[in-house]
Amino acid sequence: MTHKADKGASQEISPAPGGGGNAARQDARHDARLGAPRRDERGARAAARLVAALCVVSGAACLPPVFAAMFMVPGESELAVLGVAGGLGPALIVVGAALWWRGARMPRTVAVLLGLMVVLWAELGARTVVRSAPELAAPCERIARSLDASGALFQGQALTHFRGRSGRVYYPDAQVLSRGVPFNAYGFIGPQWSLAKPQGIVRVACLGGSTTATGYPRALEDILNAAPGETRYEVLNFGTGYWTSLHSVVNYMLNGQAFAPDVVVFHHGWNEIEAVVNTRTMRPDYSHAYKAYAPARPPASLRPLLRISVLARLGVWRVGAPDWMNLWHAIYQPRERDLTLIDRPERWRPYERAVRTLAALVRANGARLVVVTQPRSTSAQARYAEEAPAIDAANAVARRVAASMPEVTLLDLAETLTGQNDLYTDLAHMTAAGQQAKARAIARTVVSALRGDGAESVRAPREGAAGVAR
Repeated sequence: MTHKADKGASQEISPAPGGGGNAARQDARHDARLGAPRRDERGARAAARLVAALCVVSGAACLPPVFAAMFMVPGESELAVLGVAGGLGPALIVVGAALWWRGARMPRTVAVLLGLMVVLWAELGARTVVRSAPELAAPCERIARSLDASGALFQGQALTHFRGRSGRVYYPDAQVLSRGVPFNAYGFIGPQWSLAKPQGIVRVACLGGSTTATGYPRALEDILNAAPGETRYEVLNFGTGYWTSLHSVVNYMLNGQAFAPDVVVFHHGWNEIEAVVNTRTMRPDYSHAYKAYAPARPPASLRPLLRISVLARLGVWRVGAPDWMNLWHAIYQPRERDLTLIDRPERWRPYERAVRTLAALVRANGARLVVVTQPRSTSAQARYAEEAPAIDAANAVARRVAASMPEVTLLDLAETLTGQNDLYTDLAHMTAAGQQAKARAIARTVVSALRGDGAESVRAPREGAAGVAR
């Protein structure tokens, strides 16, 4: 009996075969469950401290002295941008310090701040790229300046509609001869001019739109002064983008003649198209197509973001320059166009009257007028190719006026440079080589007019593909 009882007791307390292994595995799983929270906590703490470090570094980068030296771009309002950066910098440093110690307990806050850091460093990266890339800096600056009327490239004028704002650069990155040259105190591209003509200087005033403003006057002065002889020349660039013949005639009356030019070069025709093809009732002062100058500005909803973010400005520019970035938005009436109106002679009467009026004014001042026709590309793929008939019509008017007014010298560049398509960047704006070719032909005509044998039609020598006379 005793033996059986002892055997039973022994069986009750003896472990089953293999039971020791199961217990070990159960203990391991229990330890793993206890260790997982500790590993998760260590991971959360590491992530929080990484984001905290990013916050502190970002905050230091946003401190005004650092931000101004490393990330400011041209055209921005320092008050607005540095104000935002000055508030954000210390705030990020404080938040980073808090995250370092307590971030493991705030996973959602860490995730939100990580997203903010990504956006912030994308903005700082964009600013770094723009500071080293002029082709990106130029549109960003234009957008930044457009946010305030005082920052616009142009300013309204009581009698000449609009002119450039002194110190601003209209062609900062374009491949033109006037690249990087700011508007002077009179609102035109070029150096500061003295109203009184210096002793012994022959002055040449160049009137026109963007095909003048883009730079041939600068080359013209160099060519004239490089010629043998003691005569010194000063060429004044009165060309202004979007100006028509009416703008230039009024400007000559009010400003140009005050500089006492000896020769006036008139190079217009293309910009007349806006008045010619506008379907409203034609007015001789072009007021059916033009309105009082009103600086174009971006929508109010976008201005706060565009004011502080280069990334936003690049985005707007890359999507496509919006209407409010174009000067025509500030000067034109709604553009209701009918290109068939180009063929109606009565639509060109204001242009003909402008040329004849200018000729009379120049003659009354004892100067010589050189009328230069507008050459163009003949490529069907050229930008604005559909406007070619307007240039041809304007050139026909210029030839007719010159034929009836012996005091006018006609330089028919349209006959010699039209069709040399490698000299053009679009329908009528020219490459640097094209502008040099234009300047050389005008220089010869100016000298001829000053000798007194220029009151006739002048046919420029045909230029080769590289713009070299042959």
